[in-house]
Amino acid sequence: MTAGGEGAGMFAVTLTGGTGVALVRPADGSVVATWNLAANDAVPVPRGIVAVAGDGTVHVGCVDGATVKELAAGPSGADGPIVRLVGAQLVVAGGTVNPIHVAAFTNPCT
Repeated sequence: MTAGGEGAGMFAVTLTGGTGVALVRPADGSVVATWNLAANDAVPVPRGIVAVAGDGTVHVGCVDGATVKELAAGPSGADGPIVRLVGAQLVVAGGTVNPIHVAAFTNPCT
């Protein structure tokens, strides 16, 4: 594990070496779903995950069985970023001239 976020009763964990993201249920430690996505950081949302790649691309995916299917992706403008969900806003922070990027977020997985 290199990074992770908590929310929606789950943890989203990025795997070492950017090899994927796992959605983990903390009550028993079981892996609910995996996503074959090289991500720098991730945060769970109800029935899905929002992840951000090292280049700043934000990915939104929904759980489909034991995997996560990507529904949308777009640039954030951040470099080496982390992602957090604060209320109904997605916050991406990175090492750029304008380090904080905020956008409204509506979960497509519900």
